[in-house]
Order: sequence, then C-alpha cells, then structure tokens
Amino acid sequence: MHLLQPGGITAKPGQGKTAAGESSGGSELQGQQFSARWILWAVRWYLMFPISYRDLELMLQDRGVVIAHTTLFRWTQAYGPEAEQRFMAG
Repeated sequence: MHLLQPGGITAKPGQGKTAAGESSGGSELQGQQFSARWILWAVRWYLMFPISYRDLELMLQDRGVVIAHTTLFRWTQAYGPEAEQRFMAG
C-alpha cells in the first residue's frame, strides 16, 4: 500500500529512509542513509524559516521520510554553515 503525500511523493507506510521510488544511491553526501535531496531540503528550511526541529520532523513525515529531530539537528550542525553561505550567495 502506498500513500500519496503532498507534492506527489508516494511512500510506503513504515518506511523511513527514503520516499518510495527514490534511490539513495548517487548521493552527493557520501555515507548518509538519506538522500542529499532530503538533507538539503531540511537544512534549507531550518535556515530560512523560524521552525523547530520537531516541526521539521513532522513536515518530513508528511512527505514520507521518517526521521528523528535529533538527526535534523546533526544535519544542521554539519551542513548548515556551508549551506547558509551558498543560499546567501545565490
């Protein structure tokens, strides 16, 4: 059974590593179990809007990506400074 999520992304209930139909292979962020798409999406939203990690966790769950808010914190700490420079430059 697949669930249609906002934005047309489908996900199988209970699967959290990537949205259904998306390959985590070829990720620019080597060694991560989630695709670069979701990592960068989460970091960008956290940097752009006054949002909590728990709210961001719920937003990703709505899109079929089950992840802990503590992981979002670690992503922001690891990729936030470089992402912020790129977002501000572009």
